[in-house]
Parts: sequence; structure tokens; C-alpha cells
Amino acid sequence: MINDLFLGLVITFLIGAAAAVITNKNDRMSCYLAFSCATLASIMGLFFQFSFCLKDFHIYLEWIPPQFWNFRGWFVCIFHTGNINSCFFSFDLFFRLYERIFRKKNIGYLGFLYNIFILSMILVVSADNAFMFLIVWN
Repeated sequence: MINDLFLGLVITFLIGAAAAVITNKNDRMSCYLAFSCATLASIMGLFFQFSFCLKDFHIYLEWIPPQFWNFRGWFVCIFHTGNINSCFFSFDLFFRLYERIFRKKNIGYLGFLYNIFILSMILVVSADNAFMFLIVWN
């Protein structure tokens, strides 16, 4: 359950980033897809925080060796994940109106960078070793 929720969080941010780039020519669709996925992932992150706030767990994938994919959830990680998601949830609501108010072009790139930035922040606070920390930091 914990692995599935965390991986769902990661996959939802990646889907939002990919959808933003794929639909870059249609600004309204790109804005809607990118920030809807970010909103959904933020809600999943808040659920992740409140469901597992006192548990210590390792996040693993069976097909990747543990020295390359090594994330651990502990109290500080879960606390910061919740803070990141609660802050960016309010930004998600603003960015839905961004395209209509400011009429900017190529908002898909903003949606891509936004989703990847939030994902990297969450992965930084949950990295378990120095190798994984440096990978997600860069």
C-alpha cells in the first residue's frame, strides 16, 4: 500500500510532465492536463502524509537493484512531503487561471518544469543514500 501510493505519486507527476509537453501547441489543454495531474498528485501526497505519519518504511521496486532506487519514508520525509504538497496545491489552483489571465504562449513547458520540480523536491527529501540524493538533486 505504501509503495503503491508513493509510486502513484511519482507516476502522476511524470504523466503531468509528459502531457504538458505532448499538448504544448494547445495552451488551454496543456495547462489543464499539467496542473490537473499536479493537483491530483498533491492530493495523493497529502493523503500519503496523513495515512503514514508514524510509520518508517522503505520504498523499493523489484526490477531495480536497491543501490540505485533507494528511498525511505520516515517522519521528517513524510512531514516535508506533506508541506511540499500543501504549498503546491494552492499554486495549482492559481495556475489553472494563469493561461486565461495572462495569455502566455507555450505554457506546456511551464507545466513540464513545474511537475518535474515538485517531483524532484519530494524525491530529495525521501532519498535514503548519498547516491540517490545527488541524482535527484541534479
